[in-house]
Amino acid sequence: MFRKKNNKNLKSAFTLVELLVVIAIIGILATLAIVAIQNTRAKARDTKRIADVKQIQIALELYFNDNGSYPVSTSVTSSIRSASRVYMEMYPQAPTPPDGDCTESNNQYVYTETGEDNGSYALSFCLGRPALEFSSGDITATPLGLEYFCGDTISYEGESYPSVQIGTQCWLAKDLNVGNMVAGSVEQSNNSIIEKYCYDGLETNCDKYGGLYQWDEMMQYSLDPGIRGICPSGWHIPTDGEWTQLTNYVINNTEATSDTVARWLKSCRQVTNPQASSCLSNEVAVTSEHPRHNFSSQYGINYYGFTSLPGGRRSLDGSYTAVGTYTYLWSSSVCSSISCYRIMRSSYSTVNRNYGNLGKTYGFSVRCLKD
Repeated sequence: MFRKKNNKNLKSAFTLVELLVVIAIIGILATLAIVAIQNTRAKARDTKRIADVKQIQIALELYFNDNGSYPVSTSVTSSIRSASRVYMEMYPQAPTPPDGDCTESNNQYVYTETGEDNGSYALSFCLGRPALEFSSGDITATPLGLEYFCGDTISYEGESYPSVQIGTQCWLAKDLNVGNMVAGSVEQSNNSIIEKYCYDGLETNCDKYGGLYQWDEMMQYSLDPGIRGICPSGWHIPTDGEWTQLTNYVINNTEATSDTVARWLKSCRQVTNPQASSCLSNEVAVTSEHPRHNFSSQYGINYYGFTSLPGGRRSLDGSYTAVGTYTYLWSSSVCSSISCYRIMRSSYSTVNRNYGNLGKTYGFSVRCLKD
């Protein structure tokens, strides 16, 4: 007699769909693991760069204590030594590959003696991302420590930003362009992703004028005046008082008045600049190509290199207006029921505070100030 098979003991095999799902999951997990490993390795390289520079500084200080000056740069190649003592047997090489916006040319420790009788030095290197208290980009070490010199260019999230010293303040010399573009009809949200508007929904306009941000997004949903917000590490959103400090300094140290102060801060780039030769920067003063101001007799001379450009705004209904005409710049301070901001216009030479009493959900430009 034939016996019936006990189907309860039979195990079914994976179907093709189930196998494909498992393979897809394994692929996703492998990709995430690779990204995590790459980020960890990049962070480790930056940590080593900082550690290397501090070791070089220790050797340089020991040299200075024995010799009364720092070594000449031509002697600091493979080691740091004097005729009688070795201070660093092997001068370190920066880890490779370069990270972030660093390149082969600045991914090295470049030592230069400075000052009278070699009484100081500058040791430059590049960080791929913010590390410890330092911003990403070019960093300079001196006998006082690791420093950023105003006037240097910093790298942040794939963009390069020149900086300018105006009085005691150090400003980025162009508006911030960081984050993922969202449509003008969408409200920026607290989702751990920096979001930006680009004029007319075109990323190329962010490249030219910087992004436009709602106040809460710029502040990263804090209410603290002077907070870093979306600025690079070591920089912050200027307060209302710091904007006033800027304009007061220009008025007190140039021929500017409260009615003309914007001319000293505005970019020279204009459709037709009646006095192009008055531009005190290296900009092309007359151009029809964006970024630029519309034609006006109130042309900019860009005295300090602040280079304010009219990026317009994103309005409450999600539309865009005033590119080429208006510059709207947030502060991190709250003024009454609105947030404080500044406006510069192509057709005027004043810097207006809270002109129009526009609210936090408009999209304005952001300029960062050094801590």
